[in-house]
Amino acid sequence: MSEDGSILYIILIGSLSALVLERFTEGNYDNSDELFVSVEVLLENGDAQVRDIIATGFLENMQNQTELPGKYWAPLLGRHATEFCRGMDEFHGVKTEGLRCYNA
Repeated sequence: MSEDGSILYIILIGSLSALVLERFTEGNYDNSDELFVSVEVLLENGDAQVRDIIATGFLENMQNQTELPGKYWAPLLGRHATEFCRGMDEFHGVKTEGLRCYNA
């Protein structure tokens, strides 16, 4: 584990993505708008460590899972989260279904 605890934070935020997937799979979108607004605020205003934790621990987990298609969660992303996910798609040569940048 790193001295600053960043690995622990990535694990914890990864647990949040697992919970989101579970709830969305059940059709439960309660508080999803607030959650994704918070993700966007952290990406926009957080320091480098916070941005990395949100991007790596949450957004990449959402993109890399195979349980729930992107069309059910990607439209909820803000501009910064969408840009990050688009960048990961370009790196991996894929397209996350539901990202607004592909629908424009």
